[in-house]
Amino acid sequence: MKIGIATDKDGLNSLVSSRFNECGFLLIIGVKDHYAGEAAEITEIIPIKNEKCGSEIQLAEELVKHDCEAVITGELAPEVFEYIAESCITRYNGKGYPALAALEAMERHELKLIRNLEGTDECDGSHHNH
Repeated sequence: MKIGIATDKDGLNSLVSSRFNECGFLLIIGVKDHYAGEAAEITEIIPIKNEKCGSEIQLAEELVKHDCEAVITGELAPEVFEYIAESCITRYNGKGYPALAALEAMERHELKLIRNLEGTDECDGSHHNH
């Protein structure tokens, strides 16, 4: 399984960015399949520098390219939210956590899902039309 984490800097000790499009790096984390409750074993880390020279979608396309099942980030721009949701990638709010701590919190089901752009618990529903 692969998880994308939008971070301010390169590395698992870097903080999760407050906004996806303003992150310094997108870390693609490979995690060995495991049973619920077991600690995740990291098998690979692919750091992708955010060049910030193209559209915001380009960074989100890396999640699809690497077959990520989830992304841990802060706020998402509307078009990025829609793209990620339509790609069936689960979105978690890990803003302010160090990347490794956010990954561990996600595994324990402690991170809040990003269900819509407003950050409420209501499901937007638009991504269910695929």
